[in-house]
This record gives sequence, structure tokens and C-alpha cells, in this order.
Amino acid sequence: KLLHQLSTKLRSKAGWRSTTFFRAKVDEQNDRHSKSNHTEYSLEPNLKTAPGGLRDIQTILWVAKFHYQTDHLEQLVDAGFVESHESILLTEAQQFLWKIRFVLHSLYGRDENRLLFEHQRALADQLGYEDAAQLAVERFMQDYYRFAKSVSTINEIVLQHFEEAVFRPR
Repeated sequence: KLLHQLSTKLRSKAGWRSTTFFRAKVDEQNDRHSKSNHTEYSLEPNLKTAPGGLRDIQTILWVAKFHYQTDHLEQLVDAGFVESHESILLTEAQQFLWKIRFVLHSLYGRDENRLLFEHQRALADQLGYEDAAQLAVERFMQDYYRFAKSVSTINEIVLQHFEEAVFRPR
């Protein structure tokens, strides 16, 4: 109860209205995506900022936190903004991306979020991918692109639904 009161007080002090906050987050996302040419399929994607990356998941959660005072996807399922399977997929994607990011940071001893060509083979190896009929690095990158595309699609649908339902109700 106290946390809710604090959140409400902080939000009112910040001067952000829900619509203003939402519009700022969407604009921020559009600017971020433009730096990646609005594609999930960059050959050397950025885990954090590219379309379908960690920031897209966080954008959904930030909007939910601001408008619904929650950062749990399950509550967005209850509110009808995210389907149950989408919530599961976003959680799986977030865990996958965090795992890659952790391995990247530990392999190179610094904050690194780009899947540069020189990192991809080592990452695939560290994440347990093995060469078979298809190279491990190819399978790893296919998994990355599959998750990135899913996150990007869900992000677009959820933000559009949120805008229509909350900010332009019929």
C-alpha cells in the first residue's frame, strides 16, 4: 500500500500525464529503431537497442508500470493488453537476451551489447550450440532473429492496442 502511495505521489510530482509519458516512450523507441534502420535483421544487431531487443520489452513494461502501476506481464494479461502466449514469449525472449548479454560481458570484460561477427561464434559456443547439419553460429543467430522478430511484433501490437484502448477510446 505504501509503495502504491509513493508511486502515485512521485508520478504526480513528475508532472507526466499518462498520455505524455506514453508518447515520449514511443518517440524514444522510434528514435532508437531508426539507428538500426528499423530492422530486426541487422547482421550485427545490438541486443539492447535494436528492434526486438531488451529496450522493446522494457518499453512495454515501463508503459505498464506508469499506467497500471505494475511491471508484471501477467497483470497485462489480466488487463487484456497481452495474450498469455505473448507474455510467455516475452519472458523467454528476455531471458534469452539477458543470457547472451551476460556471456558477451563476461567474454569481453566490458559492457558490450553488439553481436559483432567476431563475437557470434564464441557466443554460440558459450551458449551450448554445436555444429551439426547447420553451423552452431547460424543456429544461434536464427534463434536470436526469431526472438527479436517476436518481441518486435508483440511490442508493436501491444503499444498500438494500448494507444487505441487507453488514449483514443471509442
